[in-house]
Amino acid sequence: MKLLKHPVVMMAMRLGVRAQRVASWRNIRRVFDPRSRRVLLLVQEYTQNGTGRYLDSICDMLQRHGCKIVVVQYVHQRGQISKFWDKNFFVERPIPDAPAPGAEQPDKLISSALLQFVRKLTDHIDFDMVVASYVFMSGALIAVPPSVPRLIIAHDVFTDRRQRLAMSRGISAPAGLPLTASQEARGLSRADLVIAITDHDRRFFVDRLKQPKVITLPFVPPPAPLKLRTVHGGGAPINVGFLGSAHQPNADAILAFVNECKDFSGFSLLIGGKVCDHLHDVELPEKVQLLGRQLSAKAFYKRCHLIINPDMFDSGQKVKTVEALAYGMPLICTSTAAAGLPTGSHYHQA
Repeated sequence: MKLLKHPVVMMAMRLGVRAQRVASWRNIRRVFDPRSRRVLLLVQEYTQNGTGRYLDSICDMLQRHGCKIVVVQYVHQRGQISKFWDKNFFVERPIPDAPAPGAEQPDKLISSALLQFVRKLTDHIDFDMVVASYVFMSGALIAVPPSVPRLIIAHDVFTDRRQRLAMSRGISAPAGLPLTASQEARGLSRADLVIAITDHDRRFFVDRLKQPKVITLPFVPPPAPLKLRTVHGGGAPINVGFLGSAHQPNADAILAFVNECKDFSGFSLLIGGKVCDHLHDVELPEKVQLLGRQLSAKAFYKRCHLIINPDMFDSGQKVKTVEALAYGMPLICTSTAAAGLPTGSHYHQA
């Protein structure tokens, strides 16, 4: 809570980037150990979804190597703060978005006010590295001194993403695809190094987008195996679990699974997470239970005998898949949901 009481942070939260006009930036400089490495992380919004947990794993790794993490959240309103950050600033994102003059995709998200804030911050703190989360934040990297190494955590491939999503859902692609190949390449080219979450994404960035320096850094949560639930006789049902965020492909996947399961005899389907927000108005079989948002994945998995992930949208790494494996849960999933996991058995490739 000391962070929230810092005068610069308090003003930033109330006034957005206007705080820079009245705050003493020298006070920021004094809070850092000069022997530590300093990393600036630029994010749109932080939540405890798959993206947030992946970012946490990277920040945790950096801190273990002696880094101090300073974060600029570019948001419509104040949100969550990760325990793996040392300092956090909120910069107000205008509603509707106010792009910098002459901005093109993928820079429509970036306002001139954000550029001013980043430029001022990097003027007063000697950062060893600046990291942008998602290609859509790459426009803020132009405010970083050229001598500072710049990274982009790609998270996913965004070239023709809506078209790919439409194909997975069997519908026509909506207008206004988020990024073309040239636009995504332009954004990624601002980084000295691009971090891909799977080898599939890395190959796309290198081969299709011609990015020279790309590495793969998958999400690998630490093993925390749970004691597996035993299946008792006497007709006791097996609890099959699906835990997902409000991401639309999660709702599509679990509804497709429910529709394919004509017979729910012998098991109950427990659905947890924000994906339930999409399902409240859907008529579901009696043995399908919507449990809503969960305090933790661990608590949800303790209720289940088996976890499924029927995801069919080819996109990045499926955090729910690797988390279920980290908890030692029996898992049945599609090959799409196993993206980024090396497998040696033919039945893993079905």
